[in-house]
Amino acid sequence: MTPKSLLRHPMAISSFEEMGPGTTFKHVLPDPSVKSGNVKKVLLCTGKVYYDLIVERQERQLEDKIAIIRIEQLCPFPYHLLAAEMARFPRAKIMWLQEEHRNQGAYYYVRDRIALTLGIPLEDVKYGGRLASAAPATGSKIIYKNEYDSMMTMAMSLD
Repeated sequence: MTPKSLLRHPMAISSFEEMGPGTTFKHVLPDPSVKSGNVKKVLLCTGKVYYDLIVERQERQLEDKIAIIRIEQLCPFPYHLLAAEMARFPRAKIMWLQEEHRNQGAYYYVRDRIALTLGIPLEDVKYGGRLASAAPATGSKIIYKNEYDSMMTMAMSLD
């Protein structure tokens, strides 16, 4: 099951033109607000974490340095669509972001496919998110907040 918070999220909206007759599902969603010239880092993600990243990027005033691309279909992986979008950012660092722990989300699945798509070594696909864990949740609001803050710091770092 997935979280239902996006059903009420004010940023998660579509116009009728985007979902009406003659439209199709978009497997890769580009960052519409970013020009390719100054981008130092590209964050790849899927789902709810995208909206958190948008807010964090705006608060840190990094809209011209960090692009956020959503991969909305993981299987089959959209190799050619991701390659076409990433061609806009040839020198940018790559990071996969997920809210799940490292061993529980899509990271190990997408890492190999992203590296293959871009023709880069696996270690060049950086990970941003929680450390590996046997439990799906910490059970502590404080630990969760610390992990979340760490994830956002990793994502917004230009190193």
